[in-house]
Amino acid sequence: EWNEFLEWFYTIPLFIDEPDFRAVPACWDSGLIEKFKAHQGGACIDDDFLHASAAIESFAGQVMDTLLRGTDLRLPPGVKIAGRDGYVREFFRTKFWADNP
Repeated sequence: EWNEFLEWFYTIPLFIDEPDFRAVPACWDSGLIEKFKAHQGGACIDDDFLHASAAIESFAGQVMDTLLRGTDLRLPPGVKIAGRDGYVREFFRTKFWADNP
């Protein structure tokens, strides 16, 4: 059952890039998307790419983080933000969807 799920999962594109329509779950990054298409030959991931994405600093990790979660900025040293959930963060999610964030 798990293998059937993975087979299906790997058919879902990370993004749609058509002449008159583009879509991505979070943040469109043209540079990452072009490199991804050159690397993967399309818009879908595979088992190797998924495993590689576990290393957030890797190319695969950057693609998955940016396209699926968006962008963030690290706060200055010593500055932290406590969220409503009580979790203390040293970065904040940027307003990547705005024209002038």
